[in-house]
Amino acid sequence: MTSTQSGKDVPAKTEHASHLGGPSSGELASLLDEAFDYRGDVTLHLANGTTLTGYLFSHDPHSPEPCVKVYPTHSSDRVTLRTADILGVELSGDDKAAGRSWQAWVQRYDEKKRLRAQGHDVGNIEPQPDSLD
Repeated sequence: MTSTQSGKDVPAKTEHASHLGGPSSGELASLLDEAFDYRGDVTLHLANGTTLTGYLFSHDPHSPEPCVKVYPTHSSDRVTLRTADILGVELSGDDKAAGRSWQAWVQRYDEKKRLRAQGHDVGNIEPQPDSLD
C-alpha cells in the first residue's frame, strides 16, 4: 500500500500491535500525533479486532481518559475512541495538503521568476490557488 506524502508515493506508514499487546503508551501517543497532523484518512486498528478508517480531527492525549475523534470515511457521524482501545495506526489515505505548504509555493514562484528572467515563457506567475484534486 502507498500513500502520497510531499508529492511522492511512499509506503504507507503502518504501526501495528506487537505480540505483547500493542505499542507502548509513548509510541502510541507519537503515532496518534503523526496521524493528527496527517491531512488524509488514517486507519485505526482496534483492540476488538476491527478497523476504523477516517479523518482523525481531534485528540486529547492529556485528559484523564485520552481519546481521539474521527470522521469515518463513509459516514457523517463522529466517532470517539479511547486511545487504550487503539493497537495500531496506518496513514492510509492521500495527504490532501502534500506539497502545498507555504515554502513549496514560494519555491515554485521563485523558480518561475528565475525562468522568466532568463526569457522563458512561464505564463502568469501571480498567486493562484492550488487545485485540491
